[in-house]
Amino acid sequence: MIKKITIWLIVLNTARVSLAFTQDKPAEVPAAEAGAAAPSANVQDFSVNIKPSGENLYSIELRDAALVDLFRMMSRDYNLNIMVDAKVTGTITATLNNVTIDEALHTIMELKGLKMEQKGKIMVIEPDLVSRIFVLRFVKLSDIVQVETTVTTSATAAPAAAGATTVNTQTASQSLSASYTGKNNFQQCLSGDGYVIPDIQSNSFMVVDYPKNIEKVEKYIKMADRTKEKRIIKLQYVNAKELIQ
Repeated sequence: MIKKITIWLIVLNTARVSLAFTQDKPAEVPAAEAGAAAPSANVQDFSVNIKPSGENLYSIELRDAALVDLFRMMSRDYNLNIMVDAKVTGTITATLNNVTIDEALHTIMELKGLKMEQKGKIMVIEPDLVSRIFVLRFVKLSDIVQVETTVTTSATAAPAAAGATTVNTQTASQSLSASYTGKNNFQQCLSGDGYVIPDIQSNSFMVVDYPKNIEKVEKYIKMADRTKEKRIIKLQYVNAKELIQ
């Protein structure tokens, strides 16, 4: 009888020790859940890094930072009222040292073809579209852009003089309009928001686009709008008629 009681006491004590060990052991967190938030923080630190470098001066490191997210972060962290137009897209990579937040904003907008308008206490950031007129001197407008013309005619009856036989005469007037459809490599100079307004009568056209694209159009026109060179080649051993045949 004494042996049985001793055995039961040993079993109970072992169970208590096992239970106490289980309760004191901290709960394990799955590795996937523990490190779930780390990648987003690392990505944010990698794309946008702004550090103070002096009184109201900052060192800014941007690597493929989304413009919309960048402006939203600057608005939140530096108490700015910024409204971003829906057409503002893309990313930016830049390094700015010892600049103010205002200087950084203007530099970023200049690099990405944006502009900022102050409307009361709100700063509105939107695409910076400008216009410029190009007049062609040596080539036709149709050589640069493909132009479609439409002609409209209107007729009016001239009233007959008093006492005379009524005669119906008609005068017609014509108006020309043009639309741009793009041609050759000229289309590659324009952005997705750019467009062209051609003028057939003056052999010119107006481009509305970002400043960088306007520069591309200017370079293209300088190469395309040239006089054709004429050269005279003297043949010593071959008759010209033989080459033409």
